[in-house]
Amino acid sequence: QVLEPNFVSFAKNLPTALWGGLFQPLPWEAGSFPKNIAAVENLIVLILAGFGVISFSRFNFSNNGILIFSTLVYILVLASFLAFSTPNIGTLARYRSGFLPFLIYISLADPIFKRLFRVHAKEVKGSS
Repeated sequence: QVLEPNFVSFAKNLPTALWGGLFQPLPWEAGSFPKNIAAVENLIVLILAGFGVISFSRFNFSNNGILIFSTLVYILVLASFLAFSTPNIGTLARYRSGFLPFLIYISLADPIFKRLFRVHAKEVKGSS
């Protein structure tokens, strides 16, 4: 889609920009070696974000609700505006370092991962 200098065009292109800012390129979109590395990273981030969305309903917001909400807003705003303003995928991959640690941290707050790490820690502790 073509971005025009008006609010309607911005709103229509926002979902595409957000998707691109968070998860592109994916493995089937990559062509060169650096894009393949970024694509593997983005696939891992997409899987982690999927787990985060699944566990979102079970998350306890009573203690850190405003912090989680403000972090999500930060991630969404920065990802969409960076996707609108960057000229190519390589630049976007470098600029994502502003929000990617927060996205991964929130995604790893998933109770499935917490249980997995607890079981792994018990196995390691039991074997030593």
